[in-house]
Amino acid sequence: ETLLNLDHQNMELQYNVHDPSPFPFSNYNSTMKVKSIDNNTSEVVWSSTYQVDAGTVEESNTMLSGLYLSGIEGLENLNS
Repeated sequence: ETLLNLDHQNMELQYNVHDPSPFPFSNYNSTMKVKSIDNNTSEVVWSSTYQVDAGTVEESNTMLSGLYLSGIEGLENLNS
C-alpha cells in the first residue's frame, strides 16, 4: 500500500494497493474520511474503486467488505 494523501484538516486519507497485488483485484484506490457528527460522534466513510475479473466479483466484494468491517471495528475498539 502507498499513502497518496493525508489531509489532517479535512480528516481524509487516500491510498492505493500496488499491482500486482495479492488480492483478486487490481487498480485499487481508496479514500477514508472522518466526518464529525457532534462532539461525541463521528462517521467514517471508506470508499474505493478497483477492477476485478468477471469470475472474482463476489469473492472480491466479500473480501473487501470483511476488511472494511474489521477496520471500522478496530477504530471503534480504540475508544473502548
